[in-house]
Amino acid sequence: MSRIDPAFAYSQARLQARYGARPRAADWSHIAATADLGAMLQVLRTSPLAGWTARLGSRPGIHDIERQARDEWLRRVDEVAQWQPEAWRDGIAWLRWIAYLPALQKLARGGRARAWMRDDPLLGPIVAREPRERAAALRRTPLAPLADRPAGRIAESFERIHRSNLVGMGVLPLRFADGQNAESLGLDGSEVFDILSLNDKLKPQAEVSIKAKKADGRVVEFKATALLNTEVEVNYYRNGGILHTVLRNLVN
Repeated sequence: MSRIDPAFAYSQARLQARYGARPRAADWSHIAATADLGAMLQVLRTSPLAGWTARLGSRPGIHDIERQARDEWLRRVDEVAQWQPEAWRDGIAWLRWIAYLPALQKLARGGRARAWMRDDPLLGPIVAREPRERAAALRRTPLAPLADRPAGRIAESFERIHRSNLVGMGVLPLRFADGQNAESLGLDGSEVFDILSLNDKLKPQAEVSIKAKKADGRVVEFKATALLNTEVEVNYYRNGGILHTVLRNLVN
């Protein structure tokens, strides 16, 4: 058996002792049966989740609750990261940004920026940009790795497993229209592609418009089919892949 790092084992024990408590089944049942937000918060404040609601007033707005949850998540992740062996700290600390993934994915897909995003220290500089410039702004934040994922792949056809893998990674598989290919359109791969029609209304097998800008400034416009075959795959793509979908569900 491999040797367990004592420092890592200690940090896990400390994490369990500090944050391992869970609400009782009765608490969840009470919350599920409560339609009034104030009463729901009162239940939470008497449960192990009290720390998540401690700074909220008696009648907070939904954005106040979301902001409090994000701030508390950041604080706790930073605290837990300090308990880890040095080699683990950066990786654990990066988890602080999970709470921002739903908002970032909405922005990356062309969604409308909410008012609270403009005041947020991480999202503010991204929201201030035009939608097509947000990836560049993202590269100047701790979430830069998310900006380097290609938006899509275009081809005349895809093997089934290849298409599925692309969707799982949050990369949009695109198929040229019948009778078209890179050669017929005069594309050589050096172009900068702008995929239009990507928004919250994207449907399975939707036709999208694409503009390919060449180095000399010429633009080639053409249509392609987004090879997202089901609403589930559309959701994977919107969220940036299966992993981000899972993380978003956990956050929500």
